[in-house]
Amino acid sequence: MLIQFITEGNGLEYPLALLHQSAFPEHEYWKPEDFKTLMALPTHSACVYMDKENVMLGFLFYSKIIDEAEIVTFAVSPPFQGRGIGKAILEQFIKKMKMENIKSVFLEVAEDNKKAYQLYCNYNFEVQTKRVDYYGKNKNAYLMLKSLS
Repeated sequence: MLIQFITEGNGLEYPLALLHQSAFPEHEYWKPEDFKTLMALPTHSACVYMDKENVMLGFLFYSKIIDEAEIVTFAVSPPFQGRGIGKAILEQFIKKMKMENIKSVFLEVAEDNKKAYQLYCNYNFEVQTKRVDYYGKNKNAYLMLKSLS
């Protein structure tokens, strides 16, 4: 297992998009071009989890501005969900954000994504508000925040 932080796509936009599509088949998923465009920005990076064969099993895509970070999207390959990969990625991400003097991390999570919601609660993210129809009609989201200071 290897967790690494990447700041440029370098071809990883394709496995990022495939993994995103497999993790969110019922939602609008991101295309390789979406990842490539965002990875070109100095504010966006990814924390990726690779197995020993260098296959991506999970990732957390985020942005940073000044002292704030946003988890933009976070996915673990469905066959590997529930094996601690999401926890490992989130722990490394939080550790790195603290080292970089980030004061808070926020995200949106679908109200019906119980596994992700529970993971965030376990790491002391707190609901700030509910965003009605954020992901489409009757698909609400919670805006969650974690203070790192």
